[in-house]
Amino acid sequence: RRAGRAAVPAADRAGCGDRRGGGRRGGPGGAGVPRHAAGGVGFGTAGRDHAGRGRLGAAGAVAARLRIAGDGGGADDRRRRVAAVAVIVRLFGLVALAWCLGFAVFMLLLPQPLGGNTTDAIVVPTGGAGRIDRGIALLQAKQARRMLVTGVALGVRPIDLAREYRTPSAQFACCIDLGAEAVDTRSNAEGTAAWVKTHGYRTVRLVTSDWHGPRARMELSAAMGPGVLVLGDGVPSTPRLGTLVNE
Repeated sequence: RRAGRAAVPAADRAGCGDRRGGGRRGGPGGAGVPRHAAGGVGFGTAGRDHAGRGRLGAAGAVAARLRIAGDGGGADDRRRRVAAVAVIVRLFGLVALAWCLGFAVFMLLLPQPLGGNTTDAIVVPTGGAGRIDRGIALLQAKQARRMLVTGVALGVRPIDLAREYRTPSAQFACCIDLGAEAVDTRSNAEGTAAWVKTHGYRTVRLVTSDWHGPRARMELSAAMGPGVLVLGDGVPSTPRLGTLVNE
């Protein structure tokens, strides 16, 4: 305190101190707030904003990774579907190739007219041009003792066939039998097997169209069993493609 100045009471000094403090740090009512605390409010908001942006960024990264993973899964599914389709196409191709090869072998192995073989009997299923003509010619050439024409229409008599094929009726009467019970290749085979068993024949010449020969011979051999030998005699023909495919 300077000399000559009056002393200030202690209570007044405290009030002055409060006023000085309030001017620097306080507010109304003398409550002091530190300057760094007032600025701390701004720092806290910026920190929360920064943290929020960080969380959003992390969520976006996760979503991006999920999208990438989803796209990868879809691509894998498409590749698997394409591979499955390729396998199916290859299988169909192999089946088609096998069928074509089988058809080629079938065409190459069509039975041809059989010459120089004498059998006990001749069997001629109806249904194709040249079959009965071929059977009659073989019978007249003494290539067999008897002939069966199977699958004729009901009501057809031996004399009718004798006139149509210009063959002596005596030959039909002695050596040619007609079978009217059969309606298809299998029933032809069954009727023929019964006829062969009745006469006790051991060798049979099957005269039919070349395209029909393999299946007819298979059916006839199965119906008669291993005790009878069946020889195929194919009559050349020009069937339609659909007929060959069906066979």
